[in-house]
Amino acid sequence: TFEIVRRARRQSVIWLVGAAVMAFGLSALIGLRILRPVRSLTRTAEELGRGNLAVRTGIGREDEIGLLARQFDRMAESLQQLDELKSDFVAHVSHELRTPLTSAKLSLANLQDEVIGPMRPEQKEVVARIRSDMDRLIHMVNELLDLARLEAGKVDLAREPLDLATVAAQAVETVQPLAIQKGV
Repeated sequence: TFEIVRRARRQSVIWLVGAAVMAFGLSALIGLRILRPVRSLTRTAEELGRGNLAVRTGIGREDEIGLLARQFDRMAESLQQLDELKSDFVAHVSHELRTPLTSAKLSLANLQDEVIGPMRPEQKEVVARIRSDMDRLIHMVNELLDLARLEAGKVDLAREPLDLATVAAQAVETVQPLAIQKGV
């Protein structure tokens, strides 16, 4: 009778170990089936966060994770299209602003050179300030155009040193008349 009990116990242990191995194997397979696409989604999200708007998940499943991946890819596509539209808009607006600004700058130069007639010293000072502001606006428009070219990959970035004291002095010079007027 003990032999029958021992055999039954041995068989139970074998069946238990077999069931545990099968359970572990199935859970590992199911885990991999779920974790692999989740990791892919995570990598894609990280790439999008770094600014790579062309990245996609590449998941083609027909379950809930596949649906999530397709929606994620649609979102990335929308972001990419929005970014392209923004770049085009900035390029077009900057280009359209450049012409009237250049024309206004030429008119100011004519005033400053007294082509139209003589000016009082106060008028010359105001025209000089307006011309300086106009130059700054034209410079900003040119920088926007450069940025649009950079984003389009048409220009290589050339770094150069910048004198912050000059930039600060120009900023102070621009707002100084208003500050004097306001008593600041």
